[in-house]
Amino acid sequence: MPHCKCVRLLPVENVRVGAIYNSINAFILESNLEFKKLVAFASTRASSMIGKNKSAISKFHSMMPINILGVHCIAHHEALAIKYA
Repeated sequence: MPHCKCVRLLPVENVRVGAIYNSINAFILESNLEFKKLVAFASTRASSMIGKNKSAISKFHSMMPINILGVHCIAHHEALAIKYA
């Protein structure tokens, strides 16, 4: 049965696509996770994270059998809501 699990926040060197992709990719490999089971990606919704053509998620799309769903991180969404309340 499918389930959702928030694993952890990952540190990145900078906000460039390559650094973001490398951080996520390294975590997946170190954790012995299967790429084919990755179905969603939570982020701040910045274009470098989820942009259509040149983003971290588009790099994963090119190597995955299915498209990964990009979703807005609930913790970041909540922080923005509190900030602008």
